Amino acid sequence: MKHFMFTIAFCCFSFLAARAQPGEKLLPAYKAIHQALVNADAPAAAEKADLMARAAATIQLPEAKADMAKATLARLIINAKKISTTDDLAAQRAYFAALSQDLYTLAKTISLSARPIYQAYCPMKKAYWLSQALAISNPYYGKAMLTCGSITDTIQPVK
Repeated sequence: MKHFMFTIAFCCFSFLAARAQPGEKLLPAYKAIHQALVNADAPAAAEKADLMARAAATIQLPEAKADMAKATLARLIINAKKISTTDDLAAQRAYFAALSQDLYTLAKTISLSARPIYQAYCPMKKAYWLSQALAISNPYYGKAMLTCGSITDTIQPVK
């Protein structure tokens, strides 16, 4: 009986793992960097960016989309590493703007989430970021201007 239950559990897990999109591990890491920047926590942003760079390096792109996404993924890894190698919050936020653009481009090519992703814009910094929530949480000014910004685009999951 135990063997039977293990086999069923393994099959279910295998089925769910096979359905997971290659980019789905990027969004949680990105959200962690975003939150660290909102909190003005440079060491946490560096740590989370290192995790994102590592996660991005393990992504196996679908063959049909590999050419389109390979260069973007490489830039994303570079920008995540730049965030991870500095404790200068202003520099991290500048690199985050580039990282956000890379992730936006990637989200248009491969699925990062089963739910829509929103692109938000900070008019003061003239920079974008991504969110899974419609509520604005500005990573460029943190608590000083937490709700400054607006949603500019909705990215539906790529099929």
